[in-house]
Amino acid sequence: MVSVLYIDENPALLDLARVILTRDCLPDIDLARSITDAIGYMQDKKYDLIISEPKVPGLYDTELIRVLLGKNKDTPFILCTFRGMDEASPRELELSAAMQELFATGEELKEKIHELEDTRDELHESKSRLIAYINGSPIPQFVIDKNHHVILWNEALEKYSGIPASEVLGTGNHWRAFYPETRPCMADLLVDGEVSRIPDWYKGKYTPSRLVEGAFEAIDFFPHMGTGGVWLNFTAAVIRNSEGEVIGAIETLEDITRQKNTEFLLRESEEQYRALFYENNSVSLLIDPDTGNITDANAAASRFYGYSYTTLTRLNLSSINRLPEAKIRADLSHAIHEPAKHFFSSHYLSSGEKRFVEIYSGPIPVKGRPLLYSIIHDITEERKAEIKLRENEARLYSIVQGCPVPQFVIDNNHRIIYWNHALEKCTRIPVSEVIGTSLHWRAFYDKKRPCLADLLVDGAESEIPTLYNDKVTESRFVEWAYEGTDFFPELGENGTWLFFTAAPIRDDEGMMIGAIETLEDITEQKRASEALMQANTKLNLLSSITRHDVLNQLTALSGYLELSQGSSDISKIETYLLHAQEIASTIERQVTFTRDYQTIGIKNPEWKQVSLLIREVADSLDNGTVQIVINTGNLEIYADPLLYKVFYNLIENSIRHGITTKTISFSYEKQEGDLLLICTDDGEGISAHEKELIFERGYGKNTGFGLFLIRQVLAITRIDIIENGEPGSGARFVIRIPKGAYRNV
Repeated sequence: MVSVLYIDENPALLDLARVILTRDCLPDIDLARSITDAIGYMQDKKYDLIISEPKVPGLYDTELIRVLLGKNKDTPFILCTFRGMDEASPRELELSAAMQELFATGEELKEKIHELEDTRDELHESKSRLIAYINGSPIPQFVIDKNHHVILWNEALEKYSGIPASEVLGTGNHWRAFYPETRPCMADLLVDGEVSRIPDWYKGKYTPSRLVEGAFEAIDFFPHMGTGGVWLNFTAAVIRNSEGEVIGAIETLEDITRQKNTEFLLRESEEQYRALFYENNSVSLLIDPDTGNITDANAAASRFYGYSYTTLTRLNLSSINRLPEAKIRADLSHAIHEPAKHFFSSHYLSSGEKRFVEIYSGPIPVKGRPLLYSIIHDITEERKAEIKLRENEARLYSIVQGCPVPQFVIDNNHRIIYWNHALEKCTRIPVSEVIGTSLHWRAFYDKKRPCLADLLVDGAESEIPTLYNDKVTESRFVEWAYEGTDFFPELGENGTWLFFTAAPIRDDEGMMIGAIETLEDITEQKRASEALMQANTKLNLLSSITRHDVLNQLTALSGYLELSQGSSDISKIETYLLHAQEIASTIERQVTFTRDYQTIGIKNPEWKQVSLLIREVADSLDNGTVQIVINTGNLEIYADPLLYKVFYNLIENSIRHGITTKTISFSYEKQEGDLLLICTDDGEGISAHEKELIFERGYGKNTGFGLFLIRQVLAITRIDIIENGEPGSGARFVIRIPKGAYRNV
């Protein structure tokens, strides 16, 4: 009698192998689902032949052969599979063709194909939703394929460029929206992989994106757009398929013409102000302290008083200030004996107009005799300027205080001079506690350390990489300003992600007088971004799962249908068809699972109140006499919308597999900053060797997908789950939720 060991991970294929080999008069057959089972069989028995599927859990190909033959050194070994038609022998190809012909006549299998086509249609619908999202976006954007043909031209870009999608879709004419003649856009250069050519077209105008790897952003002026030209901030990024190949590129546009015009007007205003301030001379007079006569004057004085130089230098001081002669002589005598004097007075112009002036006067020697050198400032206009300045300061205060963006301003001594209402609300620190102090660090750190604004005030930009671990870069828009993104665990209940900027504040002479720092809470964006990355990973895994499992089952199904067709034994045919029906049910469960699995990560994570969700799930199940106890208060979790599947499977598993379960309880506790959400029951519990296996795909007494799906859903927002109950004393599932993904409301 010939002894055979057959190894395959799929139970359906094992049963099929037993039928086929038994039919060929090889009754001594042992079937193994894993390398561990196979090695166990070979401990006590030597086989005449070993047959194995190449990919068995734990080992692959040559490593599999080496391990098995190490146990039975002289045993012939056959490595076989029905899964790779491109690698099959002629005999296997003939067998496959026969199976396919039989498969085409099987009405029940056709129904399963229709179900798979429905799944494909659902994926197509998801793609259509993505296209609809881009078309409905308020941000102008277009997408090209790897041949530079436009495949998306959204409505916002239609309205903005005046070019309807019908004129450019399927063409390479997207340049028409921006340039008068054919030339590459940023997206074209990325599609061709010609990053080195970007400076040829956008020199000094572009930077690598700080948010998306491999993307670029730029600012440029497009004179042919709009009525007088347009400034655009545009970003381009490549689009890759699941194999990482470039299949196109997307370019988005933002009109920043208004901001640019504002910058130009501000710069022009500053230049005019500086020219007026530096090029005009102050009014200056030289006065004889003995007589009060004006002995000399500058051109500014002539213009100010309205006299010619000759006339002005023949006047007495009394003609200008109209004070009594005795008062003038006393003031002059007092002034000549002091190093300098600062006082206020009233002067009259040639027209008789009275002006209020501020005077700085002191003695200087001129040709051997002392004279008074007086610099006169017309404070009539200055007072008007002061009033305007106070109005501007009040306006600036109102702008800063009313701005919805949290921000604070410090002077060059690091004292807080502005702490707006948005920052009060964000940090819960009232302005009364910090204004005039240097305690702004309290809002962000648990101990004193410099903020970004402090480093700019001190001119210590070289310390930025050390203190912020390369999380801060120079601003793309404001000279000498910096921007960065970091997580602040002390801000808010569970820490906060902030995008923050800091810029110096200078006076009209360019001297540093302080710095302003603005803050933007981007916690939700960061969480959504992380969740999206997790979702992409899960969807890639879904593709592998679907192909591998369904093809396995289809292979087994085809085999049983072939056996039933070739047999005249009614009892055997019934057995074969029964196996085929079981396999079809398995395919149905797998397709149902992929339908649930593919929705993971489709929607953004959201906050869900645990107690309400558990109660809703419990009400939808037939609990029988099992009692559900919920002690989670107002706890909320930031998770994928499929969170309800987690609680559904936990409760359903306890009822189905707990056997003696009477009570299922939910509670929570904190541990080292994380939160542990605990689900316990009083059933039979889970054996020690199954505690981790229950989370693997396909393991279990039912579909084998429930707990696997739970772990995948939770992983989207970095939540983990384990089972650590005492066997025989009930199950205990512990869901560990990281800081920032839970809150109490």
